[in-house]
Amino acid sequence: MKLYFVRHSESEADVERIYSSRDLPHALTPAGRQQAQTLARHLKGQKIHALYHSPLQRAVETAEILSDVLDIPNKPTQALREIDFGIIDGKSYRKSAPRYEKVLRDWTELTYWESSIEGGESFLDIKDRFLPFIDRLVDEYGDTRSNIVLVGHTELYRCILSLILDNISVQYALTHRIAPTEAVVAEPRDGGLACLSWGPVRFE
Repeated sequence: MKLYFVRHSESEADVERIYSSRDLPHALTPAGRQQAQTLARHLKGQKIHALYHSPLQRAVETAEILSDVLDIPNKPTQALREIDFGIIDGKSYRKSAPRYEKVLRDWTELTYWESSIEGGESFLDIKDRFLPFIDRLVDEYGDTRSNIVLVGHTELYRCILSLILDNISVQYALTHRIAPTEAVVAEPRDGGLACLSWGPVRFE
């Protein structure tokens, strides 16, 4: 099994540089739609067996394009939803980044996992929805040659992937952002999951 943790294509929220974690209508940009088409053509040669995605609009639209080209159904899951940013949802990075970065430091440096932005998720909340989903995929596909695509979000992946990938540190995940439609590719190895590539960087 290989898991492809794909970031959605470029969205209006990316261009506007705002936090978007709930149901704000941030669609893909024209460039984002083209990015998804390019990714779909690349994945077509990989024989994708399942496609899961966040229920947020930009991830849905990315998954729909992939689904059409790959001719497989797309399945929404709350496990891949972006971190809930609480009261800074819809606010600009410029004004609200210090508040988010403080919570991020609480999680990653101080292991204060109950910390959250007012009205948003804690690290424990994110872990409780994400890890069981990954465990189910490993149980179902782990001993197969299946390729599974998971369309999610950059901050979700920054925070949580180091927890499940044995060869990725917290610091690496935080400092290496995933660009639109880039992927982190992982496979089972030695009883855990190993990262094969993080965007353009290969670990094999």
